[in-house]
Amino acid sequence: MSYFLYNDSELQTDTYFVLCIEERDTITRDTITPVDTRLFIAWNRVDNDYLVRGRREDTTKSNYVPYAFHCEKANYLYDFINLVMGYSKVNLILYNFNNIEKMNINEITYEFLEENMDKNYEVTGYNNCVLNKKEILRYLRFLRNNYNWNEDTNN
Repeated sequence: MSYFLYNDSELQTDTYFVLCIEERDTITRDTITPVDTRLFIAWNRVDNDYLVRGRREDTTKSNYVPYAFHCEKANYLYDFINLVMGYSKVNLILYNFNNIEKMNINEITYEFLEENMDKNYEVTGYNNCVLNKKEILRYLRFLRNNYNWNEDTNN
């Protein structure tokens, strides 16, 4: 749970959109299975590329190491998403974090984002989605084109 909440309007203006994509092995109406793979994706306004933090979850009694990388083009990021998730059904959650805008981009780790998965930051969520290239590219464009910072004062 985050220690910053959206109770103060001042905190609502220094925010950062982060898209979370969760793949589960199987999703049925009655059973929610553990997350197989989780990705956090944001637009890195410092370097003008996509920030990706992800992790394969504990699927065979082994903990997988989180990974972090940047990707310059949305099409390349789509290729990665397609490689790790294929055409599985996924959950999409859009977060609007108010506690990372002032952080160094390298301090934004998978663990930090996972620990801050909080309803207070959730803008929307969709379950059981099948992602196609057109949809993924639309979401990535959204991340790149929607912000509320002033480029002249926040570098």
